[in-house]
Amino acid sequence: MTVLIANLIDALDYKPIRPTYAIRIRSGKTQDEYFPRLKDSPLYLAVKEYIFDDIDPWDEDKDGLLFNRDIAKNIIEDFLKYRANTQDLLVHCLHGANRSPAIAFGMNDLFNLGADSRAIVKKYNFGTWWMAKLLINTGVELGLRSANTIPLLNPWDDSE
Repeated sequence: MTVLIANLIDALDYKPIRPTYAIRIRSGKTQDEYFPRLKDSPLYLAVKEYIFDDIDPWDEDKDGLLFNRDIAKNIIEDFLKYRANTQDLLVHCLHGANRSPAIAFGMNDLFNLGADSRAIVKKYNFGTWWMAKLLINTGVELGLRSANTIPLLNPWDDSE
């Protein structure tokens, strides 16, 4: 499976060429008119939207919606309905720099989708590592994988 990570502009320009499942991540502060729909295509198996902000749980002055276990569970359960027919996974947020790489990394490692996790880390160097860990841990809690079978990488480890 190909895992595609995009910002809003690239996601709006994207036209699927294979059956694609899309995860859209919108800020709670973004108005609907600033987050237009993706291009219509029969190759989109589903386009699911989740709302959370690019904030960390330890930020004292956090303003926005924090990614949490319930959102992680919804992302996982929604994807499971379409996984068997999905050939491409598109994950995008506004800038495609933190939230979408973290969720794509988590989905890739949780479901063993075949993307190079180290390449994702090196390309995006996202600061929301905790989101990927929470997504993976939620999948483990749901019984999708054993914690011992998940190659949870440290994104700052250059070994190998």
